[in-house]
Amino acid sequence: QRMVHRQEMRGLLVLLLQVGLAVGSFKTLRVRHTLQGKTGTTNGPKIPAEVLSSDATGSLQYPRIFVYDSKPSWRVYKNFWKGMSEDDVPCQGDECIYGIKQPISVDGKSWNTRIPGQFWNGRMYHHRLVNSYPHIVTDPSEADLFYVPAFTEWSSFHPEDGDVCYNATEVRESLIHYNASTAHRHFAISPRVSSGDQCPLDLDHGLQWLSLEDLQYGSKISIPYPTALSGMTPSEAHEFLSAVYHVKREHLVAAQFGFHGRTATLRQSLIAECLKDPQCANCGELVSRDAGCYVKQYTDSTFCLNPVGDTPSRKGMIDSLVAGCIPVLYSESQLVMWTNHVGDWRDIAVILPEEQWNNTFSVLRAIPEEEIKTLQRNIHNINYRLSVYREPEASEADQVHEADACDVSMATLWAEVRQSESECVGSLGGTCLPTIHKRMTHTHHSSKKH
Repeated sequence: QRMVHRQEMRGLLVLLLQVGLAVGSFKTLRVRHTLQGKTGTTNGPKIPAEVLSSDATGSLQYPRIFVYDSKPSWRVYKNFWKGMSEDDVPCQGDECIYGIKQPISVDGKSWNTRIPGQFWNGRMYHHRLVNSYPHIVTDPSEADLFYVPAFTEWSSFHPEDGDVCYNATEVRESLIHYNASTAHRHFAISPRVSSGDQCPLDLDHGLQWLSLEDLQYGSKISIPYPTALSGMTPSEAHEFLSAVYHVKREHLVAAQFGFHGRTATLRQSLIAECLKDPQCANCGELVSRDAGCYVKQYTDSTFCLNPVGDTPSRKGMIDSLVAGCIPVLYSESQLVMWTNHVGDWRDIAVILPEEQWNNTFSVLRAIPEEEIKTLQRNIHNINYRLSVYREPEASEADQVHEADACDVSMATLWAEVRQSESECVGSLGGTCLPTIHKRMTHTHHSSKKH
């Protein structure tokens, strides 16, 4: 029995040593976020410690990503934007990635903000990963994660929109490195509210989708909506965010939303009160057409109202933050959105319980100036990492930049994969699939308005 026990202990020690070596091999080098995208030992994009759930060093750990070869038809979107009329307006150049340019003035200086569609983060993340993410590898044996470049911006449950699906068979057959043990390391981007809006790939072991609101399925990862800062260079973004942090705000509150969703009655009453209050900014019926109007109103207002719509999240929550406007939230369900990007919403927003909904304006007027400044300072500390930026100009290529929205998403996914694999290894019994397999297949239908 002692001999058997010694053999069991020896085998366990060997297994633990192998696990340690394997986990060590998963570690990625921290690199500089440069235009060239070279890998090295220089510092990577920084992020405040309160967001780092898996890395105590003060820097995010970035995965090495293998990108599968793909066809353009696997990414289903149309290169147009609806302007002030109902006519389709074709986009050109990088406007097809980041949105049409919309000049706005902040503190006397003009800025080229963008008007992206609310479901455009798929194309932005794809462009970032393929063109300027600095940790792409061409050897799959070196990869930590595998990117599957297929998505649709159109709900697969609305065939009246036309041909909204990619060729699932072609995508599935291209995944030559996909199997039961690597499935949890494969991911795709869903620009929709839920991955359930994507066309089914029918993979045997599921796939990780990064989408706007899949938290209800157990994922720790959600990607924020595209913002008006999309397509700026890192330096331009820093200058804009500094400007909106210091600008004098002319309005107490901005209210920009339609009358739909779970809180349609509340939305109607808030707009009615706004129209009677000279300290409230509202773009009227043009809000869904003239995005430049609401971006300007957000930069001019101290508070931005964000009642729940069809689902807990709304693009206005992110638009508020990048404009330096304090979001006013109306549901606890909104507090779980994009926490890896924003941290704790209680540090950057006002959360109103239902009994205060009808007194929104008086509640906001009663908030002390010092508390307002604290919220604004906290927003300024996190709002850079909410957008996807274009490649730095040559003059800023050697600078070390903070993490943008895509960087944070990749690092968070990689942290979750490592955590899940460590929990799996800890079981030391039989065949163990990582815990994130539990949420990799599901269905959920949604139709989103704001």
